[in-house]
Amino acid sequence: MLGGPVPYAQEVESDLDEEENDVEENERIAFENEMKKTLDRCIKNKFPISNAIMEVKSLKMTYNMEYSECVEAFYPVLFDNISTIEGVSDDATKRAKAI
Repeated sequence: MLGGPVPYAQEVESDLDEEENDVEENERIAFENEMKKTLDRCIKNKFPISNAIMEVKSLKMTYNMEYSECVEAFYPVLFDNISTIEGVSDDATKRAKAI
């Protein structure tokens, strides 16, 4: 009936929905932590970029993440480690090119 009360207006979120959200958030945090550790290790050991790409793809599949979530996890690690690239720590132009 038009103009009548909305039948589900008083519906509240169930405990199952809250638990599912918590699990998803915990998985996302675990993924981001693992991504950081993996990329830090790749940078520290100067692995070829192809190895880093393979590691990121493996983590993406393991945690069932989207590419956008990989990018979101990747950029903070990149920016944290940009000063470790040889010859770019003092020159902003070289840092920008390295990024």
